[in-house]
Amino acid sequence: MFRLEARTSTPAWFNLALPLIAIAATLILCSGLIAVAGAGVIEAYGVMLSASLGDSYA
Repeated sequence: MFRLEARTSTPAWFNLALPLIAIAATLILCSGLIAVAGAGVIEAYGVMLSASLGDSYA
């Protein structure tokens, strides 16, 4: 049987590193999916970036 205990505190680096690691892992995973789909990874990320920032026609 497992027993859960509350954590007393977390290191400051952990609070910063965990979101950055999650973002990096997501980008790597999505890069693989984009490559399997046959699209250019860099081009796809460029389109996503420009679409998220908007353009003059929006």
